[in-house]
Amino acid sequence: MYDPIMQTLRRGANETLNLDLWTVEQRFGGVDSAEAAAELDALKCGDIFVWIGKAQLGAFVPGNGKSVPPRSDPVYNELVTYRIQQRGVRTIYYQSEPFGPAEEEGLMFSPSFCDFETSPFDEIWDYSHANLKRYWDKCPAGVTRPVVRYVPPGNLNEMALQREDVIDNCVAGSAAFLGGPRPERLQYISIFESQAKQSPWQNLTARDAFAVSMGDGIWDYDTLDTYLRQSCVQLNIHKYAKLNTEAFEAVRAATLVSAGALLVSQISDLDDQREWAGIVHFAETPQAHGVEAARLTQLPAEERRHHARARAKLFDEKFSPKRIFENANMGNILHDAMPEQCTEQR
Repeated sequence: MYDPIMQTLRRGANETLNLDLWTVEQRFGGVDSAEAAAELDALKCGDIFVWIGKAQLGAFVPGNGKSVPPRSDPVYNELVTYRIQQRGVRTIYYQSEPFGPAEEEGLMFSPSFCDFETSPFDEIWDYSHANLKRYWDKCPAGVTRPVVRYVPPGNLNEMALQREDVIDNCVAGSAAFLGGPRPERLQYISIFESQAKQSPWQNLTARDAFAVSMGDGIWDYDTLDTYLRQSCVQLNIHKYAKLNTEAFEAVRAATLVSAGALLVSQISDLDDQREWAGIVHFAETPQAHGVEAARLTQLPAEERRHHARARAKLFDEKFSPKRIFENANMGNILHDAMPEQCTEQR
């Protein structure tokens, strides 16, 4: 599931860094294997470690993250991020999940994470402005927080290679959704379908298209290409569909728009919507969502293809990995020269 994020980070780094001085490595897996521990303990002063996703996040904090012992406590010596931070490795957490009611009291907003003095990560990166704002709102006042950066997933080369095939050959008369059939989503889709079928474009046959699945964190691009050719119009519905100010699902959007799909989304956080303006249509209600999806399915073929290509082109321009890195001011951590405090250690 994190492949679009990893691709963006890898491409952004490769296009930004002086590759005579830097190497970029990635791996899938946890922190509990001997191999992973050895790799992390091999990092040196001036290196950068990025952890993607919330799996095993508790391995980086003392106890349950609620009570924070002093750093002199021996418990810190068992935590990998503390050990590598002490050596001058910059530690970064890429937060890749929406925050729902259950997560709002979770580890991300605990004292261990919120206070730079005790946080296992020097920086927090996120795909959504909504999540970053919640991070600031939920963390206790009066503490110095880690640096936060907006780092959305960018255009995916693998899906862009499928773009002309998808745009030219996708089926126009239906809409589909790539995601899990959560109860709130099914309720939303039911309203969407009802409105779409009552709209002036009554040929729409909306379907619960949950057939495409991702395994082991790897997108199956050929399967996605087949799936997208079945429906030119794709929907975006939040994990918690009742929350209209939720984070926009940029990982899903990056994949679909890279491939040339026309994406119609439930409304999201306003700052997220501004980032995606002109690329994604945001609908105020399930009813409006249904009407817009129905309209797009019934456009003349050439007009629909023109819209798809224009949206994908704008996405390529705004969300190239290099531009994402520039907008996030990565230059202040991606040095061409070794940080002064690391020269003697190296």
